[in-house]
Amino acid sequence: MKCFNHKSEDAVGLCKHCGKAICQDCLCIVSDAGISCKNTCEEKVKLVDAYMHQHIYSRCRPLSMFYLVFGFLFMALGAWFYQSFSEVFAGLIFGGFGIAAVVHGLVIMKRRKNT
Repeated sequence: MKCFNHKSEDAVGLCKHCGKAICQDCLCIVSDAGISCKNTCEEKVKLVDAYMHQHIYSRCRPLSMFYLVFGFLFMALGAWFYQSFSEVFAGLIFGGFGIAAVVHGLVIMKRRKNT
């Protein structure tokens, strides 16, 4: 594939905004967002990346709270099974799911704070 602007140059990638093939001279690396056309699509790619980043992590709080609440409920259910019915297997299963859910909720919260 050849560069959109320089027909004799081989393309090294596609612009994330317009999708044109671009060579090494025409590309601009936009942080973690990818590559774009130099001096043409840079700002648009940055804006879209910022919007996507904000939108994705705005949903993390309710999701992490869901995992934490249900994790603690499963742990309590596991303890109840174990104490009330002496069901070791059911207690371990529910307790294990509960611990896994709580850990997953905490990981989601930590990722959100790091961004």
